[in-house]
Amino acid sequence: MNCTIHVTMYTYYFLSTFGRYVQRIFGRYKFIFIIIEIVNRIHNIDVFRLAMSWSFYDTH
Repeated sequence: MNCTIHVTMYTYYFLSTFGRYVQRIFGRYKFIFIIIEIVNRIHNIDVFRLAMSWSFYDTH
């Protein structure tokens, strides 16, 4: 999921370099991209914290 979000985000950035017309077309989706990335980052932080907490309780 993280890879998909980054590919989508960087594709948007790449396409927005083609000028104002393309920016207007994709500009309405910019807010959605930002929200999805924020949710993804929060999710990744939670997964990292969970993994770290498991490593402290490992009895091996």
